[in-house]
Amino acid sequence: MLSLKFENFDTKCPKAAQVINNGNTVDTTLSNECPKPQITGGPLPHGNKFVAESFHFHWGSKNIHGSEHIVNNKRHAMEAHIVHRNGKYATVAEAGKHSDGLAVLGIFYDVDKNSNKALPGLQRIVKTLQSVENFNFTAKLRDVRLNDLLGNINTQHFYTYQGSLTTPPCSQAVTWILFPKVLPISNAQMKTFRLLKNAQGGALVNNYRFLQPKGKREVYFRATNLTMQVNDNVG
Repeated sequence: MLSLKFENFDTKCPKAAQVINNGNTVDTTLSNECPKPQITGGPLPHGNKFVAESFHFHWGSKNIHGSEHIVNNKRHAMEAHIVHRNGKYATVAEAGKHSDGLAVLGIFYDVDKNSNKALPGLQRIVKTLQSVENFNFTAKLRDVRLNDLLGNINTQHFYTYQGSLTTPPCSQAVTWILFPKVLPISNAQMKTFRLLKNAQGGALVNNYRFLQPKGKREVYFRATNLTMQVNDNVG
């Protein structure tokens, strides 16, 4: 499998991204006034560029669960999703109607119990959460740089499979790319996510989809110079 290539992930956009508490997660839509980050290669269709449109998070009420995927029978405290549309489709909605329409990068986080040091890449996002604690509240976030979410991950090591969106309409349109390296976050950062409120005013937690059967889907793992099919360690 080819290497995964990244464009503009290390570039800050001075134009404000839109952050919203939509009752299901905190979702950040990137500005159209800056060059969009893009990914190519890897498991993506040859010659197609996938444009980053937004990112959001899934987390649990406790540190032992929260991620939407399980790797080696472990569920992590939080999982970030960076959503990309295939550039040949004009919108995410249109891309969601096609099997090659979307690509999502998944990043895992766990609370480091031995340190309360904040993960720098998340800290500006965490500060913004205070402005969107309640349902349907919005805020602006400037100087977004997607590499801040990726930390020191080796982006050439990943699991990949063809699947669906994890929220309605759950379209079968996603190339999933999941990085096995888990990033540490502080307990204070994790607690800030759990202060968010849902549409009913309750705690916005456990916003992850129940694990779906693997079925006939094939899951592959790419190391630096190796791609192999794996059977049971990603769900």
